[in-house]
Amino acid sequence: MTLRIGGYAAVLGGLLWFTVLAANAINDGNEANAWWIGNVVVVATIATLIALIGLSAFQARRYPALTWAAVAIPAAGGIVALLGAVAITVTGDSDRKIIGDLSGWAIATLGLLAMLVGSGLFALATWRTQSLSRGAAGLLALGALLVVPGLTGLSGGLVPSAFVPLGILASILLFPAGWVALGISALQTDRAGGSLEGASA
Repeated sequence: MTLRIGGYAAVLGGLLWFTVLAANAINDGNEANAWWIGNVVVVATIATLIALIGLSAFQARRYPALTWAAVAIPAAGGIVALLGAVAITVTGDSDRKIIGDLSGWAIATLGLLAMLVGSGLFALATWRTQSLSRGAAGLLALGALLVVPGLTGLSGGLVPSAFVPLGILASILLFPAGWVALGISALQTDRAGGSLEGASA
């Protein structure tokens, strides 16, 4: 897979994650609109998996062990999330138990969370390899740190109520922006001939 494909997939995935996160915040648990958000999550997950593979193949030229270790968790999480989505589609029941006490919805959710958190590990590996923009990698790492509590509404009283809207807004913007920025960095590097020099700006 080429760096260009990975770059385009990262940009597309980032835009789709923005749609998902913004729609989830606006929807506020309304099941009537959840179906289309779920469909966008599936497409965003596929785009992110393609981005992970494409960008990792490029970065692994310098640090293969570090790069592929960092991609293993988000990639595995993405695959599990897709399997959960397939189980929901096949059974037609998101609450039907698939493995032990885990329903298709629970499997998809656990996989999705692993992919989101794992994206932060991938971002840290990207920061370390300096093969793509370190600013973009830092943005993705911060976004991955905030996106999970952002999806849950920063509940539990851990965050003062006055800061909850700001936290949710940050989680909606930073994670997608990190992927888009990494994608743009990859496309710029590809146009420059795939050189590692100057890609760590």
